Amino acid sequence: MPEYIRTGRAEKLPQLLQVHQDGRVYQLSVLHAGQETHPRAGEEPAVHRPREHRHDVYHIVLYTEGENQLLLGGERRALRRRSLVLTAPGQPHSFSRCAPGVVTYREVTFALEHREGPLRLSFGDLLSMYAAMVLSSPVFPLQLEEGPFQRLCALFDALMTGLTAPAERLVWFPIFRTMTAIFGFLIEEVFSTGRPGDEPGRSPLDRARAEIERRYRARLAVKELADGAGLSVGYFTRAFKARFGLSPISYQQRLRIDAARNLLLSTSLLSKEIAWRTGFEDEYFFSKTFKKLAGVSPRAFRKAGRASALS
Repeated sequence: MPEYIRTGRAEKLPQLLQVHQDGRVYQLSVLHAGQETHPRAGEEPAVHRPREHRHDVYHIVLYTEGENQLLLGGERRALRRRSLVLTAPGQPHSFSRCAPGVVTYREVTFALEHREGPLRLSFGDLLSMYAAMVLSSPVFPLQLEEGPFQRLCALFDALMTGLTAPAERLVWFPIFRTMTAIFGFLIEEVFSTGRPGDEPGRSPLDRARAEIERRYRARLAVKELADGAGLSVGYFTRAFKARFGLSPISYQQRLRIDAARNLLLSTSLLSKEIAWRTGFEDEYFFSKTFKKLAGVSPRAFRKAGRASALS
């Protein structure tokens, strides 16, 4: 399999996957990608004295052959085909074998760089920023099922195809698009479990709010939301308002009006069409609700927005 090693900094990279932290903008850079087999050609198969090391980079490592052990945080941990390991800056590791035998793994190494130093977040915190949700990291190595394993291998193949293209044909956008897909895979298959809105660390109220945001155009019953949160209707309504400042139904109406604002400013749709698209049963109720929450009628809001754009 071909190998990619960064030989210098690209003059210009896509702004995809940048991280904004403490007033700094960190740019993602792929440093290395390829396949490793241990022992390497010419090495004695019985030699197995790995030493842990640490550095300011992120590793995504997927074992494709062998059954052995690796070192992670001072511990020996079992690995075999389909074992996935993620490490973050400063985390001690050695991906080589700890016992006699042969292992093969595919890896991607990247960093998030700034002129004053690299980003040093945990992998879970980094993906939480990309996903805009709280994620809890599992224990690694993590054993993938065959389907997800094959999907991740395919993403690695696509990444290598882009990275190892001839210099005159190297295009960074599809490479970053593949890295985005890899992060999406990790968020969905490794760090997030359960039904939508059921991410680790979310309370029943958070899940109810996520459900309203997902289905803001639908006719939602408070009892349905309360049942989903495992709470009585009365307690759920009081707790939701105390937490988010609005009742569940008022929160939904606010979402509908915010959506309507965007359509009024960005389209030429009639109010009747906007009412239908944002979940209102008729134009009259839409206009009444819009004026109550926005302070002006939909028509006046659109007119003011156009005037502001021209000034």
